[in-house]
Amino acid sequence: MNNFRRVLNTVESLERVLVQQGYSKNKGFYTRNTNEEHVQSEPDKVWSILAQNNPIQAAAATNDSDWYAKYPHVIDQEIPDEEILALDAGCGYGRVAIPLLKNRTKLKIIGVDASTVMLKTFWDLAETEGIEALDQRLVLLHSALSHLAFADETFNRIYSCAVLLHNPYQDVQDILTEFYRLLKPMGKVVLVGSFPNVMNLEGIQNFVYSKWFASPQANGPVRAYTRKSVQSLFINWKEIHISPTGVTIFPREIANIPMPLGPQIRRFNKWIDEKHFAMISKSSLFSKHFDVVAQK
Repeated sequence: MNNFRRVLNTVESLERVLVQQGYSKNKGFYTRNTNEEHVQSEPDKVWSILAQNNPIQAAAATNDSDWYAKYPHVIDQEIPDEEILALDAGCGYGRVAIPLLKNRTKLKIIGVDASTVMLKTFWDLAETEGIEALDQRLVLLHSALSHLAFADETFNRIYSCAVLLHNPYQDVQDILTEFYRLLKPMGKVVLVGSFPNVMNLEGIQNFVYSKWFASPQANGPVRAYTRKSVQSLFINWKEIHISPTGVTIFPREIANIPMPLGPQIRRFNKWIDEKHFAMISKSSLFSKHFDVVAQK
């Protein structure tokens, strides 16, 4: 890594870094060269199986057929239409990155994901979307988020949507440390749907399951947080904004079994959310999750 201390801003130079560190491009994304190609990481197994079955459901937790369903519009407020470099951490099939690239013609994105199936789907989908200068503005990388092959202070923005919640608590701390290393001074991290709130009936179930029924190192089970525990992850950051988002009064599932009247439950929770009750926003009680924007 010491050979690459210089800040690298162009896609071409980032690709050279990857090649020099033993990565090669195949099926639209970079993956590390290895003599043990049959060895597949546990996250790759988990998410590639889900992606083969239904990539939209795997990435966005919806049965909608729209590739860009549940697009997190808070991202639009934090990613400017400027010539900057952004890291999409846990990019999936590109449900966030592709709209950003289409609507921000100067933006360059490095997309990283643990699933090879997701990354291939991303590249194939991106090629159909008519994105201007796609080859010069997008690089896809198969890698864990906790150890990325880039120099310190490489990115202007790092964003992640509904990814960290599936990682063990210690892994999340390691990933945030890596994000801090990779961000330029004054750079921002934007984390959407990453920290489910423990203070609702779904959050309690997730906490109990992840603590007593799932392996502490398993990738997949949802981990729930209090607002205080989220804040403790960002003690070295500046201008930290933690926003309670969404409302869950009634759970959609109990013990992974869908509740009857599921659509009605969703509509009721959404109605409560739209009323913006002060009790919910101030106390975090019944909030669905916490969104975070923080500056290095």
